[in-house]
Amino acid sequence: MKNIRPLQYDTYGIMQELSQISYRLVRFLEEKGYEAITFSPYIPVEMSIETKGLFCDVSHRHLAVKAGLGCLGYCRLLVTPNLGTKVRLITILTSAELEKDEEYHENFCEGCERFCA
Repeated sequence: MKNIRPLQYDTYGIMQELSQISYRLVRFLEEKGYEAITFSPYIPVEMSIETKGLFCDVSHRHLAVKAGLGCLGYCRLLVTPNLGTKVRLITILTSAELEKDEEYHENFCEGCERFCA
């Protein structure tokens, strides 16, 4: 059996770095006079028998689709044109006026299971 412990530590390190980056972005926005809040990529997660830890305050992947970053694949993960499902997401809500991107409507993984395997 393949040892997955190094992969777990790698994922933990990535999530920690995302949390630090989002904290700095929120602080930057607040210093500019905007309201901002970040939603962690991994906490709080409701750990119950019903959700099996798969429920969080926001759906980063659905917000990423709305932001035009990619589409939801058959695997129910965000699939991006360049990186497939190999992305980690963080969400920041802010009162700052930002230029809106168009939602990504093309389903480039239609019939493809390449990224979902």
